[in-house]
Amino acid sequence: MTARLAREQKLDRGWDMPADTDSFGHRQPAAIDAERALLGAALLNPNVINEVGTKVAAEDFYITKHGDVYAAMMELMRKRDPVDIVTVRNQLGDHPSVDSTFLADLLNATPAVQHVQSYVNRIKNASRRRAIINAAGEISQVAFAEPDSVSAEEEAKQILLRALDKDRSAQRILTPKDQAALLVAMFEERAKGEEPALKTGYPALDGATNGGLRGGELVVIGATTSVGKSSYAENVAENIAKDGNQVLYFNLEMSDRRMMERFAKRTHKMSTSAFMAGPTHAKDVAALGEIAAERSEMPLTLISNGMATTSFIWALTAQHVMRFGAVQLVVVDYLQLLKDKQTKSGSEVLRIAQMTASLKALAMEYDCPVLLVSQLNRDAARRTGEPELHDLRDSGAIEQDADICMFLWRDDDDQTHIKIAKQRDGPILELPIYFDGATFTFTEPKSHAG
Repeated sequence: MTARLAREQKLDRGWDMPADTDSFGHRQPAAIDAERALLGAALLNPNVINEVGTKVAAEDFYITKHGDVYAAMMELMRKRDPVDIVTVRNQLGDHPSVDSTFLADLLNATPAVQHVQSYVNRIKNASRRRAIINAAGEISQVAFAEPDSVSAEEEAKQILLRALDKDRSAQRILTPKDQAALLVAMFEERAKGEEPALKTGYPALDGATNGGLRGGELVVIGATTSVGKSSYAENVAENIAKDGNQVLYFNLEMSDRRMMERFAKRTHKMSTSAFMAGPTHAKDVAALGEIAAERSEMPLTLISNGMATTSFIWALTAQHVMRFGAVQLVVVDYLQLLKDKQTKSGSEVLRIAQMTASLKALAMEYDCPVLLVSQLNRDAARRTGEPELHDLRDSGAIEQDADICMFLWRDDDDQTHIKIAKQRDGPILELPIYFDGATFTFTEPKSHAG
C-alpha cells in the first residue's frame, strides 16, 4: 500500500481528520468534509454540477479520488448523461479506490444540498492556500538551482503570480442575464455622466477617443527620438492621477531625479534659477513645498527599473492591486527597453510580439488601459511627413494588439501633431498640440480644447 493511499484511507474515516504535515509540523490546508459534501450533493441533485462546474476544478480537491469522482461527474455533464451512483461508477471504470459503497457513503452523508456555495468556498480557499505553499516550494528550488539571481527572480515572480492569479479568469464568465445587466448599467452610467472612461486631461483627445481611455485597451504612443513621447505619457499619467485614479508608471529609461525635475518644471511654480542653484528665495521655497505636497497626494506610483520585463510588470501590478485595490492605468515607457528573453528562434519581431500580447492581456486581466510608449523605426526619422503604422519599430504585432495607435510628429514648421492612426471604435484623425520642451508640457490649442 502506498503512503498516499494509506493517508487517504485514514482521512476517509472522518471528515475533519488532519491533512499531511511537513517537516515543520505544518498541516496542508484541506477542506475534506466540504469535498465529500459537495460530491454527495451532486449525487443527490444533478443540477449541482451545472451550478459549480465553472467554480471548482478537479485539481482543487485535496483527496485524489475526490477529484477523480468530480472529474467523472464533469465528463458526464459534458456528454449530457445523468449523474448518479451508477453512471459515475461506470465512468470511473476500474478505479482502485472508488466503488459503489464509497459513492453511497458520500450520498448518505451529505449534510444539505442548499449549502453548496459554502462547500465551494471552503474547497477553493484551501486550494488557493495550497497553491501558495506549493509556489513557495518551487521558488525555493529555483533559488537553489539557478546560479543567476536575475533569472531566479524572474522565474520566482512568474511562479508566484500564477499562484496568486489562480482562477481569476473564471470571474469573467457572463451569463445572458449578466450581459443584460451590464448593458443597462453601461447606459445608465452614461446618462448620469459616470462613463468609466479615463479623462486624459486633453479634451480634444478625449472627444476623439469617445470619452477617453477605457479598461482593457492597449494604447500605443509612438514617436521618433526627441519628439516628446515620454513627456506626453507623463502628462497623461499625471492628469489621470490628479483625478484620484491609481496609476502605475513603469519607467525604464530615466532616473527618479530626472522624472521629479520634469514634474517640477511642468508645475510652472519655481523660478528658472531655482532649478539651477536650488530654491534660495522665499517664493521658491514656498513653491517647492506646494509641489511636494501636490505630488504626495497624487496616487501615481513610479517604478524605475532598467531591467524590467513583462513578467515583472505583471507581478508588480498584481502586488499593487492586492495592497491598494484596483489600478486605473498602467504606463510602460518604453516597449523596446523591456528585457524579456530572446525567443528560441532569435527573432526580435517575435519577441516584441510576445511582449505586446502580454501587455494587452494585462489590460484585459485588470480591466484598465495600458499606455505603451514605443519607438518608431529609423526610416520614419529619415523621412519627412507624418508617420504611418508600418513605422512602428520591429513588429506589426504592435499594431495588431493595440486598440489605439497614436503618433507624435513635427512638421516642417516645428508644429507638433498627434495622429490617431488606428482606433478600433473611433475615427482616424489628426490633432494639433503644442509642446514646450523647456517644461516638458503638452497643451492643446484652445480652438480644439474647447
